[in-house]
Amino acid sequence: MFAVGQCFPATLGRRADGSLHGAGRLFSVWGCDRTQVPSGQNAIMVITSVLSGGSCPQRNDRQTLSWQIFNGAGKVCAVQRTN
Repeated sequence: MFAVGQCFPATLGRRADGSLHGAGRLFSVWGCDRTQVPSGQNAIMVITSVLSGGSCPQRNDRQTLSWQIFNGAGKVCAVQRTN
């Protein structure tokens, strides 16, 4: 269902401390090569890992965000796609 390298649209914003937060449309597989996002969305996220526990691996170049899946039994980790 979720795979590393798969993309989905999201709405991202910044907190006061500069960190990203957002709502992802995890069940909307989106072409990673697309340049536009659905109405109301402002980012394309790329899945970096799918975990059944633990924390998402962090990257030096981009902040990794996570979303709970399967009623909290799993987690999707993703970064914002860069152009």
